[in-house]
Amino acid sequence: WLLTYALPLGTYLMLVTLPRSDPRRLLVADSRSLHKLTLLLVGGISLLACYSLYLSLHPLHVPGWEMGAGICLFLVLLGSYLTTVPPNYFLGVRMTWTLESNLEWLKTHRLMGRLFFGAGLALLALLVLGSLAWFEPALLVLVLGAVGVGYGYSYWVYRQVAAGRYP
Repeated sequence: WLLTYALPLGTYLMLVTLPRSDPRRLLVADSRSLHKLTLLLVGGISLLACYSLYLSLHPLHVPGWEMGAGICLFLVLLGSYLTTVPPNYFLGVRMTWTLESNLEWLKTHRLMGRLFFGAGLALLALLVLGSLAWFEPALLVLVLGAVGVGYGYSYWVYRQVAAGRYP
């Protein structure tokens, strides 16, 4: 019950109220970026809730490629979202240096978006090849790797800008 109704609704309400608490008013309530994220998160959580409800009503069904395909789709959509997210205090890679510089924000989010998009496609290829046993470890490695590389790259760009090696 809670997962099916309250979680998508709570996520939606949180995303609707976020722009009001942005200290620098960088996150605009009617921006396309926020609407895309709202659709992605609330839609994804709703689909997950519906799938969980389906599984509870059909106890003999073993979850398989459907959940993996949903995760792959989510990563691909998240990756394409990250390449367009404007600087703000709530969504994206919010390190001190990315919030202070539009260049660092843009470069970090472009790379992170491409990494998540690529991770989603790689996982989908693994799923299509029929190796469901390797899906979870590959998901963990690819997502944590994308986050680690993205944060490392973010810091590297920050150091390059601070040293005057970046325009």
